[in-house]
Amino acid sequence: MWDIIVIVIANAISLFESIFGWVLSAVAFVIDLFFLIPGLGNALKVILGTATAIVWTVVSLPDALAGLFGVRPEKRLRVCTVVLSDELGEPIADLAYVRMMLQAAATAFKHEANVRLMPSAPFQFSNGFAGEAEVTDDWIIVDKTPSTKALLDPATGGQGFVKNFGELGSQFEAKASRCCFYGSWRRIVGYGAPVTVFIVRSLERAYGHAQYEAGWVWVQNQGPRNGWPIGLLTCNLRVIAHEVNHVCGHWWHLNAGSNQENLMEVPATETPPTIEAAVARMRLNTFQILLLRASKHVTYI
Repeated sequence: MWDIIVIVIANAISLFESIFGWVLSAVAFVIDLFFLIPGLGNALKVILGTATAIVWTVVSLPDALAGLFGVRPEKRLRVCTVVLSDELGEPIADLAYVRMMLQAAATAFKHEANVRLMPSAPFQFSNGFAGEAEVTDDWIIVDKTPSTKALLDPATGGQGFVKNFGELGSQFEAKASRCCFYGSWRRIVGYGAPVTVFIVRSLERAYGHAQYEAGWVWVQNQGPRNGWPIGLLTCNLRVIAHEVNHVCGHWWHLNAGSNQENLMEVPATETPPTIEAAVARMRLNTFQILLLRASKHVTYI
């Protein structure tokens, strides 16, 4: 009965938001301009992101308690996936490659935590009794504006954190505001905030990188621009799900020695380029499930 109530209310609100949410997103876009100020704007973004994460996690504690006893109605996790273009304006990744990573994430989150991955777009409805979402090219936005080398090959680790407080962070924030305009009001209030997934050209010593405080992740293109996955015997299709889970509160990694099937194990084990092979190594334990479902990014509406 609770599942039916959640489905009806969530879809009704989705319809209302699809019609009138553009006004809220326009207001949020203006507010977001302050976050584009290098240094000050980045600091404000961190403060707001951290504060909303704490507030909505606390609000979700009763739901997490119910989840501990197996009561886990379907929740939603929105993503806005953006493929960058290189210095000449050519997309740096094939949509088929990105679509496979998103499908692996959608399958794993649904099967493991009853969380439906969905695009941050209008008129998105769900049925909690259905299986995982089927990812299509419509989920993916190709930013045709040429990007600089700093955006295409961003620094990770401590160096990346420092750079994100400067011009680099402001540039990624600008792309998120422009490419992921719909639902931007959620990024301000935090509740149901979409996670922005940037597909970049390369990352140093990493498949992906999460910027928890900003609500976005970087995922590198693992294959050639054309023909992927033809010719690749192994790859890591788990990257989007792994990095999104970081943004949703699982900040740390697990040792691969004893957690080879866990989504958060590092170093990641490459598998044949199939959804089934990837999902087999994307398991979550009970604590990880409750943590994911308590995130501000994972909500009922």
